[in-house]
Amino acid sequence: MFLKIADFVLENLQIQQGTKLYDALHFFIYDFIKILTVLFLMMIVVSYFRHQIDFEKMAKYLEKKSKFMAYFLASFLGAVTPFCSCSSISIFIGFMQAKIPFGIAMSFLITSPLINEVAVALLLPVFGFKITLIYILTGFGVGILGGILMQRFYNKDHIAQDILERRDLGDTRKLKNSKENHFQYALNYAISTIESIWIYVAIGVGVGAFLHGYIPREFFINHFSANNIFTVPIAVLSGIPLYMNATGVIPFAQVLFEKGVPIGTVLVVMMSIVGVSLPELMMLKRVFKMKMIVKFTLFLLFSFIILGYLYNIIF
Repeated sequence: MFLKIADFVLENLQIQQGTKLYDALHFFIYDFIKILTVLFLMMIVVSYFRHQIDFEKMAKYLEKKSKFMAYFLASFLGAVTPFCSCSSISIFIGFMQAKIPFGIAMSFLITSPLINEVAVALLLPVFGFKITLIYILTGFGVGILGGILMQRFYNKDHIAQDILERRDLGDTRKLKNSKENHFQYALNYAISTIESIWIYVAIGVGVGAFLHGYIPREFFINHFSANNIFTVPIAVLSGIPLYMNATGVIPFAQVLFEKGVPIGTVLVVMMSIVGVSLPELMMLKRVFKMKMIVKFTLFLLFSFIILGYLYNIIF
């Protein structure tokens, strides 16, 4: 469907097929519409079913587990749920309001956008089993370690007061009496989220479209080789202003890989885009004070940079 829309738009614009402009615009229209549509529908579903989750029951279950197992289970839950970073924040709020320990909730928040089953299915044919497996394991590692460290940094003053006061759960109880109101709440939440991040989706897809259509492979080989010590930090930082979910970022990563960018650098660009993008940080302002956002961001950036160097050594 999205391909037909892109074909229709470019046909009516009378842009000649096979040109660089056609390739770039086709990439942009297709990915922009697809990502916004998927994100919008996912936000509705996540927001709707978030109110069906018994977070208090989940908290009691985790209390019975060892600390490491609790962190692992939170990361595993993040990995098997097909949420992007923006969707994960809604679930994270539910964890906090149910008094689930901050670090355990953070393990979910970190892992969820990095790994999901759809992204893994797309990674396998592009990068192969070995690279996909190492990506999954290191994603788990970042989530678990991040949760443990964030728990050490945790202070109630770092969290928005309305989150701690559980106001949102009060609204949820009222909504449970009416499925229609419940759906309207989810719809409004999805609309407000899209309104706040669509520009960053456009920027991210636009960069990918430009690279796809106009930048020759030789440019990437010359400027992003594994021998350049600054390649990995630059790649990680360049992912911050972009926004895609784990599924949408894979075609973008494939373009970089096909252009000759080292696989380790490609993987950490993916991690940066899905794990610490500007739209996610903007949404986290609803939950965290600036000190915690800075700590969260620095941890992920340093983790991704270290992983980038390790990936390039391994591969």
